[in-house]
Amino acid sequence: MKTHLGLTLVELIVAIAIVSVVLAISIPSFSPMVHRVDSSTSVNQMIGLLHYARSAAINHGTLVTLCPTADFIHCTNDWNLELMVFTDPDKDRTVSPGETLLRIQQPDQTAHWTMRPANKSYFQFDPDGTVHGTLGSLLYCHQSQAPELARRLFLNLGGRVRLSSDKDGDNVHEDNNGQALSCSL
Repeated sequence: MKTHLGLTLVELIVAIAIVSVVLAISIPSFSPMVHRVDSSTSVNQMIGLLHYARSAAINHGTLVTLCPTADFIHCTNDWNLELMVFTDPDKDRTVSPGETLLRIQQPDQTAHWTMRPANKSYFQFDPDGTVHGTLGSLLYCHQSQAPELARRLFLNLGGRVRLSSDKDGDNVHEDNNGQALSCSL
């Protein structure tokens, strides 16, 4: 009697069907995890860029500006465009001749950033690392608009970044006034 060491077509089809069912059930449960990773990555990249701009001001001994841009010369109000960091000794929020474009960061397609106050389009750091001008904060919202993924970055006078937190344990971060962050447009 011969022994066969393979699968029949029926056995193969049954195995594929079982694997398909298991994948169909488990894949949707990965979606929230992927969204959390997207959110953490976006927020950490922005924190890193703010730290870089502050360090650049200290290292270059001049005012440094961080802002969104459409043309790599002028700042805009849309924090979902590319971001640029540049030396800005004349404090005009424009890359002028003799000023150095230090870094460009591509926008994250899963993120939506909003500046507060809404009329502010930049952050500036003095050579000692402190914030130049008025303070501001950035609200991060994931493209899913899930409130548990919202984060706010606060910049203090010393130029340091603080991330919002969930103080009441409901899985939604709060602002400085204890109000839950909202991503509704």
